[in-house]
Amino acid sequence: MNVVKNDHLKVGLRWTEPDFLRALAFSGVVMQHILGAWARRTGVGPRQAALISICFELVRFAVPLFVFLFGMMLARSAVSLPGDLPGAILTADENSGFKTGRYYKRRLLRLAVPYIFWSIYYIWSSEGSKSFRDLPRLLLSGGAAYHLWYVPMILQFVLLAPVFVRLFRRIEESERPAAGWAVLLTAGFLWLILIAVCGKLQPGGTAFNFIWRHQTAFFASWLVYFACGAFCGSHYEAFCRFTRRFFPYCLPLTAAAFILIVRADLRADAAAGSVVFNVVGLQQWTFAPIVLVVILCLQRAAMRLAESPFLRRAASFIGTHSYRAYLSHVAFIFWFNKRLVARFSFLPGYYLLLFVLTFFCSLALAFALDTAVRPAERLIGSR
Repeated sequence: MNVVKNDHLKVGLRWTEPDFLRALAFSGVVMQHILGAWARRTGVGPRQAALISICFELVRFAVPLFVFLFGMMLARSAVSLPGDLPGAILTADENSGFKTGRYYKRRLLRLAVPYIFWSIYYIWSSEGSKSFRDLPRLLLSGGAAYHLWYVPMILQFVLLAPVFVRLFRRIEESERPAAGWAVLLTAGFLWLILIAVCGKLQPGGTAFNFIWRHQTAFFASWLVYFACGAFCGSHYEAFCRFTRRFFPYCLPLTAAAFILIVRADLRADAAAGSVVFNVVGLQQWTFAPIVLVVILCLQRAAMRLAESPFLRRAASFIGTHSYRAYLSHVAFIFWFNKRLVARFSFLPGYYLLLFVLTFFCSLALAFALDTAVRPAERLIGSR
């Protein structure tokens, strides 16, 4: 594990690899939405559709990686009581451990308040397609913009965090912690299998149909990634050793799976005459292990990149501001695409340019907003 100084348990040090993973996840989300804007253009030919599908599969890890990191940081803070890990999803108090009230105050302040602000903005900018009268429903569903579904889902984990913290500690204090983690992971896979069953048995108006249609909205649908992250966070040094040892085997396995998935995408694109996203879904129980292998490969890359002080600082900056940048980046995609597509879409690298502009502008705005509200957040969160 790479830290800025010597001991990861001392106050003021930063656990660096998660910053790289968070930066990769944010980059992947932005790229997915840029590719979506490209796919929605008229006149996308077969070659462009194939390129979009290939690039999309390269960044499919983004949302599972965010959930993995949430579980990792929550578990790490739960089991590492001495000191604070800046950049973690919560703070562990040296004397009294996890404080539920303080945790809720901090997390809801940092997650819910910006989410409400940006939901209001997206409703206002929807040009009448969404109404403020539906604000409560849109906030609960994340429907104010197509990317905001993630926030209500992750807030379910936030609300359940005290339960998970107690569960993680009980597992680690038990005589057979491996069995406890296996049960939690199995529960996540069983939910994914239930989703698959619901997909086969979804007559209209039934519970099967409801679970199938709203599968991404339930925290349980992401429990596999969360639980795996929690296990890795609780045994981080062992996770790093495992990553070093098995990375050479995981890389060709990832490449083979990628080829098979892209072939399925291309067949679907050819049949539909357009780009078909999510031919293989993240909630497919057979696909989840592949995503976890990809995350292991990304962890190995993060461990190598963390050896560079410059890259550590860059990843720390992106990781710190990635949440507010996530909320705002779709607004930049709309804004830039509306003004630039007519003039520059003929350029071969137009959508790469759109990615760069969106990535850096959303981070710049997030930095400005974080800097402006940080004193108020610290004042309220310290009470």
